[in-house]
Amino acid sequence: MKKSIKKIYRKLFPSDQNVPTGKMSNAENTKLLIEKYLNAGRIPWTPGYNEYKWEWILDTINNKSLLDSINTKEALPIDFGLGLDDR
Repeated sequence: MKKSIKKIYRKLFPSDQNVPTGKMSNAENTKLLIEKYLNAGRIPWTPGYNEYKWEWILDTINNKSLLDSINTKEALPIDFGLGLDDR
């Protein structure tokens, strides 16, 4: 399965030399994919989007000051969740 995904990825992004490999840890792969997503202009559903989204969600639910703001019904930051799927 991994080889098939890599093969498809290489066909879609032939000039990309930063294809994650099995030699990297999951954390390294995730970091690389997120960097690529951010550097490519944060286009939804492109490589790295899902990793970025879930890292953002985890960071958000672990942000005590943000949770305190929500609990006191303060307005969320204007760009809160901008560009992320909200389902």
